[in-house]
Amino acid sequence: PVNRAKAILDDLIEGKEVRYGWLGVSIQDVNKDVTAYFGISDMQGVIVAQVLEGGPADQGGIKIGDVIRLLDGEPVKNTRALISRISQTKIGQEVEIKVLRQKKELALKVKVGDRPSSTQPLPAAQRLPREVSPSVVSWRGMEVQNLTPAIKQELRITDDTGVVVTQVDPDSPSYHSGIRVGDVILEINRTPVRNQGHFEEITSQIKGDALIRTPRGYVVIKPE
Repeated sequence: PVNRAKAILDDLIEGKEVRYGWLGVSIQDVNKDVTAYFGISDMQGVIVAQVLEGGPADQGGIKIGDVIRLLDGEPVKNTRALISRISQTKIGQEVEIKVLRQKKELALKVKVGDRPSSTQPLPAAQRLPREVSPSVVSWRGMEVQNLTPAIKQELRITDDTGVVVTQVDPDSPSYHSGIRVGDVILEINRTPVRNQGHFEEITSQIKGDALIRTPRGYVVIKPE
C-alpha cells in the first residue's frame, strides 16, 4: 500500500531501521476439509500450525491449533491479510486476538514483537532420510518409522516424538492431501503421536477422515 511505502521511505531517509510487527507463529489458510475439525462455520480465519517458544504469540497464550478469527475486532480473512496487518502494527503495541480453541471462542491480548531479520526455517518435506529402518508402518499410502538421531539431524527436527514419512504412494489419499517424504507426523485427530507403535494404534481405529498435523501445518487424509 502506498501509505506503508511512504512510511518506510521516511524512515529510510531519516536513517532509521525499518521494523515490522511479528507474532512468532506459522499459520495456514482455512480450507473446506478442515472446517469441521476446528468448528469453523465459514472459510474465514487462519489456523496456527506452529508457535515459536517465547515469542509474542506464545507469551500471549496463543496455542497450536487455534483459529485466529478477529484482530482488534476486524475479521481475519486469510494468512496474507493477517501478516500484512501485524507487520504494519507498531512494535510493542497490544492487540486483541480472538481465536477458536476446541470450538470455543477466546479473546487474548498479545503484544506485537519485532520481527527478527532471520528465523529458523520450519522443517520441510524435501528428501528421503539417509537412515531408513526396515521396520515401517503403512497407512493410507504412506510409510512411517520412528525418528532416529540421524534423521532428526538431517531434517533439523528438535522434537523427540512423532514419526517420519519415508515413502508415499503418488496415487494414495496421503499424497493427494499433501503428505510428502520427510514430513513428520506430530498429531492425528488432535492426539499427539509418540512413536511408530502409537501411530499404528491410533490409525487402526480410524474409519473416516483423519486430521494430520506436521510442522508444515494441518491436512485431512480421506479414506482409501
